[in-house]
Amino acid sequence: MRVVIAGGHGKIALLTEKLLADRGDSVAGFIRNPDHAADLEAAGAELFMLPKGVGRGRRGWDRILAELAARWPGALTLVTQNVDDLHAR
Repeated sequence: MRVVIAGGHGKIALLTEKLLADRGDSVAGFIRNPDHAADLEAAGAELFMLPKGVGRGRRGWDRILAELAARWPGALTLVTQNVDDLHAR
């Protein structure tokens, strides 16, 4: 399974990334602070570094989703579906 976690450096995110990676899943975390990169790598997660100012509120999500689609083909469909489901609620 492929999992992307927003807020990839949070306490729960780091534990989840480690558990998923240990069981063989592909996991990545979105982070803003490059100082957090080593913690994600230690947990077994791939990094998705958010450019400065991107990802706060609705700003820049098109760039984030484009990078996700380029790096993990097929992932965009799942993300888009989940976002659409949230908006339908």
